[in-house]
Amino acid sequence: MKRCDFFSIAVVAFVVLVALMAGGCGDGGGGGDADSDSDSDSDADADSDSDADADSDSDSDADSDADSDSDSDSDADSDADGDGDGDGDADGDGDGDGDADGDGDADGDGDADCSGLGEGACVAAFPSCVPVYDDACCPSCGNAKYCADCVDWRFERCDPIDERCDDGPGGCGVTPQWACDGWTADCSDASGPASPSPCGQTAGCVQVEACANCDPAPTECHAVRAGSCEASCEMAEPECPEGTVPEAENECYTGFCIPAGVCP
Repeated sequence: MKRCDFFSIAVVAFVVLVALMAGGCGDGGGGGDADSDSDSDSDADADSDSDADADSDSDSDADSDADSDSDSDSDADSDADGDGDGDGDADGDGDGDGDADGDGDADGDGDADCSGLGEGACVAAFPSCVPVYDDACCPSCGNAKYCADCVDWRFERCDPIDERCDDGPGGCGVTPQWACDGWTADCSDASGPASPSPCGQTAGCVQVEACANCDPAPTECHAVRAGSCEASCEMAEPECPEGTVPEAENECYTGFCIPAGVCP
């Protein structure tokens, strides 16, 4: 073989070798995988995990924590506070106020659930709850738009004490000072011509009448007390007219009947 033929064969072999080496480098990304990025995983982003986002964790969002939401904390909700609820504070209770109780204010005291309590139960729930009254002759609650020349206080609802007393936010209706102080109403002037209802001149007073099987007694105005609805003494329960229930004081019956609405 001539020397020039040998040289030509060597050049051709070198060219073939270079072509083979170039084909073995994959897609030109230098990563050794089948995608077009520069990392060693099989997705198309530039990080080293196996998901399709651009962070270094293995979830499918674009933040760097390991949960599946898009905030930067490690819990599974969509806020950035680090607890597992969906509000923006770090207390874990589900409200947005920053304290660890479940109510919506920021005082941390865990307000009692006063809603739905009747008047007697509300007075008994002091110091957590206080009663709210509205004047039926000139109401501030509801959609009524009239104001008559009279006074007729009616129990409206039961609210947490910090909403009604000590410059709380309030709302419609009135909470008397005696309720904020943990006392009962003074009913000495509750009945009079200014009110169309017996005992309606003073908030917190109700009309009582003698029970059917008790000694006769005049109709009176009594204050709703914490124990007006509860009796535990060994005494037969008095018989009361329809719409009324036996009144109690000091855990025993008084011989009077009060409106059933006081003790629902």
